Amino acid sequence: MKKIFDNFWRCFATEDEHALALRTLNLNSDASRNDITRSYRELISRHHPDKGGDRDTFITIRQAYEVLR
Repeated sequence: MKKIFDNFWRCFATEDEHALALRTLNLNSDASRNDITRSYRELISRHHPDKGGDRDTFITIRQAYEVLR
């Protein structure tokens, strides 16, 4: 059920949110699902608070991934 609601709300992401999410993950507008996942995993690993990364950056990356997923 949660997945259904997540997909429902994702439809309402604005173009600005989508563009910002792409920039956050260092992606172009034609990025594939694999590109999104690869970039997300790389960035989340690099900025993870347990590895000395910044908590706010980590959260921003997670939110960007949720918009694009």
